[in-house]
Amino acid sequence: MKFDPYLPCPGGKPEKVKFCCRDLVPDLARLAQLQSGNQTEAYIRHLDALLAKHPDRTCLRVLRAHEWLNQSNLHAAAELVEPLLNQQPNNPLLLLYSAPHAAARESPAEGLARLYGALAVVTTMPREVLLTTAYGLLEVLADKHLPMAASHLASIITQVAGDQAAEFPLLKEIADDPSTVWHLAMNPLAGDPYPEGDEPWAESYRATKPLRRKLKVFEERSQLEALVAAYPAAQQAWFRLGCVRGILADHAGALEALRKAAALENSLDLAVLAESIAQLLEPNSTLLVRMPSLAWEVREPELLKTHLGTHPCCQSPPAHKQPKGHFYCCLADRPLSGANGPSADGGLPGVLAYLHLFERSERGGPILAARAASPVGAACFPQCIHDLLGTAPGGESWLVAPVDPPEMPVAVEPEFISAVITPASIGCTDMREAMRQTLLRWLKKWQNQPSPHLEGQTPASAASDPRLRIKLLALLLNWEAATARMEIHADELFALARERLGLPQPAPPVVDADLPFVPFALLCYVPIDLQQSLSTAELFHIASHSLHLVALRRLADALENSRHDELLNALYVRCCALVADGTAVLAEQLYWIERMRRAAEQVNADLFPLDLRRIGLLSTMKKWDEALEVTRQAEAYARSQRPPDLRQRLALLQNIAQQLEQAAEGDKSAAASQQIWTPQAEAAPTKSTLWLPGQD
Repeated sequence: MKFDPYLPCPGGKPEKVKFCCRDLVPDLARLAQLQSGNQTEAYIRHLDALLAKHPDRTCLRVLRAHEWLNQSNLHAAAELVEPLLNQQPNNPLLLLYSAPHAAARESPAEGLARLYGALAVVTTMPREVLLTTAYGLLEVLADKHLPMAASHLASIITQVAGDQAAEFPLLKEIADDPSTVWHLAMNPLAGDPYPEGDEPWAESYRATKPLRRKLKVFEERSQLEALVAAYPAAQQAWFRLGCVRGILADHAGALEALRKAAALENSLDLAVLAESIAQLLEPNSTLLVRMPSLAWEVREPELLKTHLGTHPCCQSPPAHKQPKGHFYCCLADRPLSGANGPSADGGLPGVLAYLHLFERSERGGPILAARAASPVGAACFPQCIHDLLGTAPGGESWLVAPVDPPEMPVAVEPEFISAVITPASIGCTDMREAMRQTLLRWLKKWQNQPSPHLEGQTPASAASDPRLRIKLLALLLNWEAATARMEIHADELFALARERLGLPQPAPPVVDADLPFVPFALLCYVPIDLQQSLSTAELFHIASHSLHLVALRRLADALENSRHDELLNALYVRCCALVADGTAVLAEQLYWIERMRRAAEQVNADLFPLDLRRIGLLSTMKKWDEALEVTRQAEAYARSQRPPDLRQRLALLQNIAQQLEQAAEGDKSAAASQQIWTPQAEAAPTKSTLWLPGQD
């Protein structure tokens, strides 16, 4: 491709290459040729040779700094560009390439000042340049644990990167775990969740919106600070000021502004949202918990594995799904009901702890590691482990000596919810009702227990206190966001919690059309307007990026009857696929795959891959007759469509049918003859045989 000398100077100057770097045009053309051919080593060698010959040329220094940042060498990049900043203080590329190092060496605020300063002086920025420098800065912010600043920057990078976002590992790490601060602080930052109204300060507040759109964050902060000084009751301005201060890594200032927004009474919903973010920023936040964990050297690992694998309160995957040399299981809060469905009270068992038995370790011998699954399990941990283990045959303890356990990450974990164990055979409708009964059981216990999040008050008493009521609503909002990816239908769970406590449900947020971002905690409450395909697509983008199962389910339900529109139909199918892939509950997976199949059938898409997934799920659930029926349907469909690989498909389906028939017969024989040994629980010794940290 021919080099264009009329492109802007790669050094960030306003002149074109032909007028700024006339003598370097042939060399810059050669560099462009090497770069377009992916000859990275030759490109860097040629660039280094040019720098040795022209050490003071801005364009060459900037190009080399870009390569250093690609290698995560912040110091080398800064050494090249910072000496030039004195002569060119408004050069956007010099500001950008020095930002990550400034954040690491001086302060995060200085790095952010350079980044947003660069974005404020240019209307367009080369995509690759912005991604490289912003991602380098994001790594520094994440390392220094500045969630509001990092999550806002992550949202910018995600927008700019588009389909390339998956190439940035830190973006995936932030997106993978919405129970962390990163996601809970994400997306209240660019838009207005509520309308401004007709207050005297509203016009001044609206005047800050163009600054927000252009990412002129420092100017916006100055205007907002002047606005709240003139109008101390401007709740919306206080809220936005808290967000802007958080973007600029001023946590103390953000906390102060958000608390003031939460204390004002103009809008209860905005007060709750402000309090929910403030709870995440508190230096000693009770919202962030680290689950306790313990580990021991153990004796008789094979017997212990049998003990755990057959205990009535334990569930473990089949042996063929266990990693080699590693056995793991989960401990339930009640005996499992097997494949017969929910317990006698209609509920499902909750998970108290996870156990991992490693046959070999760094010490050489077997190790048992245990960690609480949630605050519900932490409340009785490690006593529940002691009760589970009892004693080994002969009356000895299974445990030889304690070892250092793995450190658990800090996360937001609801104190009254645990993961549940769903029998494989339970249907989708039965699961929803069983889940409801389980949640009612948990809620009844929780609402009358003192909570550290509510200054030691019970949720029931906090609901009637005007000040603690906002704390309680914010707490529920944060927990709802943290459970957005769980299979427990968090929207129904928390609606039930608010109803039992006499609290209002969150109001649907008004999404700013110019800045279509919404708070993560309110994502499942955003009104869906199918007449505006763009806003629907934006909602899908945010929900899919974070795998927000509640929002994706809700969006799919709204889209199901609008499949005449090609874009909306594509979004519907993708929503179904993401929910099916995101849930671990087999009945849910099957339900959403069947919805995908109905949509695919209407547009004459190939149904064979979906039928294979249905057969696999039904087989895992041991519904052999249903799996066999789907196999026959898939065979009839293949014969009617006559695809190019018809013979291979028919051979595969016939083989599957034979295996299903054999499995069904095997199950009938096993049910008639097999007896599973369950060890009788021995009386707990008077003195605990559990090794705890600090014991002799």
